[in-house]
Amino acid sequence: MYKKDFFEEVFKTELTEISWSKNIKIPAYFTKKIKKTQFEEGIKRLKNFFLPKQVHGDEVLELDRFLEVFSVEADAVITRKSLFVGVRTADCVPILIATEDGSLIGAVHAGWKGSLKKILQKTIKKVKTFGYKPEEIFIAIGPHIRECCYEVKSDLIELLKKTFPDNYENFLHFRNRSTFLSLLKLNLFQVQSESIPLENVWILESCTCCNLEYASFRRDKSLEAFQLSFIGLTEKDPC
Repeated sequence: MYKKDFFEEVFKTELTEISWSKNIKIPAYFTKKIKKTQFEEGIKRLKNFFLPKQVHGDEVLELDRFLEVFSVEADAVITRKSLFVGVRTADCVPILIATEDGSLIGAVHAGWKGSLKKILQKTIKKVKTFGYKPEEIFIAIGPHIRECCYEVKSDLIELLKKTFPDNYENFLHFRNRSTFLSLLKLNLFQVQSESIPLENVWILESCTCCNLEYASFRRDKSLEAFQLSFIGLTEKDPC
């Protein structure tokens, strides 16, 4: 099984390992900044490691066999196979999913477009189709741009209002005549809408825009670095 220090050596960056509640033994990590060149070299050393080709949509891929990295367009992936799956982000929200019995995992890329399309909620609904109860589903939310830095304009606010007409203001913060969006609150609302207990949610309290240890597209205006968030099933296939 790949270990944390191996991944840190492969990608030349630090990792935060998720501390799942209820002693869930599923390896899951959020990285700090990875340079694109380091990623391209590192990914060659990994087997059974899948990342979707992200398109800011709401497609949830059910992965039933190993596929090549970036071979399928999707912004969420779930699997019950012995694989690592993950997403890349540089301000968008990376979300990892595990079930209490350790038989299913998932990874979600939720930027503002995906969050408004309710990609996390759609992914949770997909997980439930396998018979899991809300209290058996666990969520980890990684580093992303927080409401301290994520200023938004009227066009996005109107889209938010259209999608969440009854509570859109709950996701906004007003400061010095500017409006800021909380992607965290927006995705936590989707978690709660599926009746998952908040004690099942693990949050890494870091803003990618504030913290120079992370890549931030808004801050850097560059795609030459990003974070990687990934989770793996390493035991015998449960299905």
